[in-house]
Amino acid sequence: MKLIEKAKIGFMDAILKNDSIEALCEAAYELLNWPMIVGRDTGDVLLMLPNEPIGLKRYDELQKSRKVPMEIFIGHQKKIGRGFEYYEDISFIEEKGTKYPLEITMIVSSKNDMFCQIVFHVDKEAVTDEEMDVLRLLKIMINREYFRDSSGETSSYKQAKLRLRMLSKKNWN
Repeated sequence: MKLIEKAKIGFMDAILKNDSIEALCEAAYELLNWPMIVGRDTGDVLLMLPNEPIGLKRYDELQKSRKVPMEIFIGHQKKIGRGFEYYEDISFIEEKGTKYPLEITMIVSSKNDMFCQIVFHVDKEAVTDEEMDVLRLLKIMINREYFRDSSGETSSYKQAKLRLRMLSKKNWN
């Protein structure tokens, strides 16, 4: 089974079981096996996977503090702007000579309001197109599940109602 197919199944499974950004990120971690930090623009760390040291100084220090110092956060934002590639709120920063030579930052936002940043520490110098598709799908899933429309409903709530309607029609025919 292709990686993107596994991602579709894993992300839907995560939503159905837990319906949380943590569950989606855990599914992404299981697929890609890239350590990740999910954080807010305040510098607060929401989630780290794995939740143990990985041999990368900044990551290991955040295990204890769970707060990115503002000067490091601002420095990271500047690095994102100078990243060697930028696509759909996903930027790539080379960290040559380290255990994780590629850092990918994905910004999840709605209407220019940042919801969170997810920083992946990649243990190789390049990612495949299929891995990029997994990142794009993760971003889409987070956006669809957690941003509300004008009626205050999330898309997952609407889709659950639609699934129930379809299921009831199927059982009556």
